[in-house]
Amino acid sequence: MELRFAACFLVKKVTEGGENVKMGSWDGIHVIEVTEKAGSSSKQFVYKLTSTVMLNTSIEKSESGKTNLAGSVTRQAEKIAGIEGENSHVSNMGGMVEDMETDMRQHLLAITYVEKMGDILRETRNVSDDDGKSALNKVAESLNAAALGAAVAGINKKE
Repeated sequence: MELRFAACFLVKKVTEGGENVKMGSWDGIHVIEVTEKAGSSSKQFVYKLTSTVMLNTSIEKSESGKTNLAGSVTRQAEKIAGIEGENSHVSNMGGMVEDMETDMRQHLLAITYVEKMGDILRETRNVSDDDGKSALNKVAESLNAAALGAAVAGINKKE
């Protein structure tokens, strides 16, 4: 009889009152399906991970106004591993979830995500202040500072 089970890991991080972010949250949902590898002489298992991360930030500055940014990304990964010695199902699944969270965080905080939001804002608004600097540029700078400064979701700051 083939062994099969599923597990779910939920991660929630919230921050409020940061220098660049008024409010921010990170919600991670990770579902893993584990099946025994067919025809395997040793105890080998196939781990199929589906992860979704939802990011939500709220920035409010006098020069750029209030801006909300929200988005999500879903990814999948698969791994074959054994459960010998110190390698248990929990450690195999935990490692996958940690790696996926790191990968997704890097993806969400990458310039492409923040830049896309800036592009959308630039297309929908065209506001300048006295020194000619676009308020939209200030919003984009705030979003970049929030994302890259990692004020959102309690993520370690880049040095």
